Amino acid sequence: MEKIKSITTAKKLFEAGAKIRIVPNKINPNNIWGLCADIKKMDSNSIQTMDDVRYCNDFNFIIDNFKHYNCNNETGLYLHFYLLENN
Repeated sequence: MEKIKSITTAKKLFEAGAKIRIVPNKINPNNIWGLCADIKKMDSNSIQTMDDVRYCNDFNFIIDNFKHYNCNNETGLYLHFYLLENN
């Protein structure tokens, strides 16, 4: 797992089809109890509804919602991004 330095790079990798792990900044990304999400853009064959496009392929929508529900003073106020090796 390699840390991604910026959200812009994470978005470009996501759009290219890479699997990205998002984690609040105070949480260890390798902890089994850690608060993280692995996201990957769906290919066109997997999309069945318009909701799939919004919920699974809109990077900003995913990030904003994850941040809203999971970032706070205890877990961290911003996100770290990691590129997973086994895409």
